[in-house]
Amino acid sequence: AKKNGWRTVFWSEAPLLDGSWDVLIIDALGILGKLYGLAQVVFMGGSLIPHGGQNPVEAAVFRCAILHGPHVHNFAEVYQQLNASGAALQVGHAGELEEKIRSLIADPDAANSMGKSAYRLVQQWTGASKRHLDWLLEHYGSRERMENGKPSEELFSPSR
Repeated sequence: AKKNGWRTVFWSEAPLLDGSWDVLIIDALGILGKLYGLAQVVFMGGSLIPHGGQNPVEAAVFRCAILHGPHVHNFAEVYQQLNASGAALQVGHAGELEEKIRSLIADPDAANSMGKSAYRLVQQWTGASKRHLDWLLEHYGSRERMENGKPSEELFSPSR
């Protein structure tokens, strides 16, 4: 990024969040969730190498345009849906990553559209806990019995 004229800083260098840089490289654990809200475009690490990629859902919740490499087997279904909905783009190598970043920075409407698509997609995934609970109640007993720690007899019957 620096060789291309972008003002680049590492998180470990304690940067000010004042816009004095163009690219922030996160080199610490546990802080991405706090920073996605500042980004319009994100690259999901561990995906240009056979590491398996990082979970893109949090970036999608923050309406970020998502770029990733080909190695996303840890979250393959999520990336497939993000790509199909226009919320994410796969890049094959660092040069293509640079090209896509430049393109999205030059066209904030395109980045914004990708981020909105990402957000809409993850909103479709919400409510999974309720759907699972409803299924369990339907198949194994009443809410009252489950809340009282007394699951339906069917759940533990020898015929199961």
